[in-house]
Amino acid sequence: MLWPRSVPTSLTRRIPAMTPSDLIPNSPDDISSEWLTAVLTAAGYETTISSLRIRPIGTGQMASSLRVTPVYTANNDAPRSVVVKIASSDPDSRQAGARGAYLKEVRFYQELAHTLPVATPRSFWADIDTETNNFVIVLEDMQPAEQGDQIAGCGPASVYLAATNIAGLHAPHWCDHGLFDLSWLTAPPAERHQGHAEVKAIVAMVTPGFIDRHRDRLTPTHISHLEWFAESLDTWLLNDGGRFALTHGDHRVDNLLFSNTTEAPRPVTVVDWQTIAVRNPVADISYLLGTSVDPATRREIENGVVQAYHQALGERGVDNYDFDMCFDDYRNQTPHALLLTVLGSMLTVQTDRGDDMFMAMLHRSSQQMTDLGVR
Repeated sequence: MLWPRSVPTSLTRRIPAMTPSDLIPNSPDDISSEWLTAVLTAAGYETTISSLRIRPIGTGQMASSLRVTPVYTANNDAPRSVVVKIASSDPDSRQAGARGAYLKEVRFYQELAHTLPVATPRSFWADIDTETNNFVIVLEDMQPAEQGDQIAGCGPASVYLAATNIAGLHAPHWCDHGLFDLSWLTAPPAERHQGHAEVKAIVAMVTPGFIDRHRDRLTPTHISHLEWFAESLDTWLLNDGGRFALTHGDHRVDNLLFSNTTEAPRPVTVVDWQTIAVRNPVADISYLLGTSVDPATRREIENGVVQAYHQALGERGVDNYDFDMCFDDYRNQTPHALLLTVLGSMLTVQTDRGDDMFMAMLHRSSQQMTDLGVR
């Protein structure tokens, strides 16, 4: 049984998982009309598909996302298109996902997504073969919503939408010790020190290579921040104020889909749940503001954004947590961007866009750390 008895009952409802694992595509070539018919039938649709159109979408570094448009044999209410997410074909990216990221995203959609008031696409089916790390998630296609652009960044309105939406992930299980019973999600508290040490060892190992790879685009301040973080990561992780909740971990504009109408029921949805974890959740706000807007805009709006986020937490039941505590958490969690930037760059396939993206994230978040007096 996946869920221990000590987990709150609000977490125990599941969407059905489809088996066997030999139905999990290893590549786009494995996605057939028969396969998608079986998936949609399991999701409750009475339909038959005669053919498919498949094309890649998104900018993911660790997995491949495909828009699949079926041709049905008869009119029905089945989705006009779906997004199918599978393991990357790149060996380095696939190895990075096999460290737990693929499993986390599958379990999030199987176990948690439908229980939380955070906007994310509906999952029609999610499954993983834990021996091969092949996985698949078949998601609601959110078009015409548009993916944000990490390099260009986004404007204040988008940041406010994202910050208040992610409170729907954080608030329901704020300081909920039942989360530590989920072995796929996090280690028990007694083992977290070991986990922190392991992450520190990886970051310390790859940081010199990151600096060498991007040296001509780094300032002495950037290098100082990176070297400090590699030496201090485990200490920084413990500086969480004793607060924890479900945390997305990669909550930035590239992982957000924005509706083109203000009246949309879900003006923003969050995707890419491979880094979901249990930690101080305000890291999601620090990371959003630190990586997704230019520093001048961030300075103007960060107090207001944190206030809006704090209010959203209160409206969802979080108490004994005043604004000063929230802003202190926001400041203390700003180095989170360094963790994702270094690991994302060095453990997945290198691309020109990826290099530009990671540099934009580093430059903005390093300035955030300086402005807030973190380093």
